[in-house]
Amino acid sequence: CGRRPPAATVCEPCSGRGSMDCSRCAGTGRFMPPCRLCNGSGISKHYKFQCSMCRGQGRVDRGECNGCQGARTRQCWTCHGSGVPPCTECIEQQKHRRLQQAQQRMQGPPPPGV
Repeated sequence: CGRRPPAATVCEPCSGRGSMDCSRCAGTGRFMPPCRLCNGSGISKHYKFQCSMCRGQGRVDRGECNGCQGARTRQCWTCHGSGVPPCTECIEQQKHRRLQQAQQRMQGPPPPGV
């Protein structure tokens, strides 16, 4: 909003780029969880052969990452892609909103029939 200037001129989490590496896929763009058949070792339970599920890699490619849709980066949550941190008033509003959301989560869902 630009009402009060931020203390820093560049957003710290993204270094002013406005985007960051995806934390779900570590910037690869692919969702590759550890193989469940060999527990990520790449070797079958018989210890002599490579795993037939992951072909010895220890990870199974499950397709495009759901966090970044295969783009390898995601928009910075702090500056929302602008590269400049929000003003101090907006930071206070965000903290207040997060606190309210945390309190609602702690209360749990409403009772049935309400």
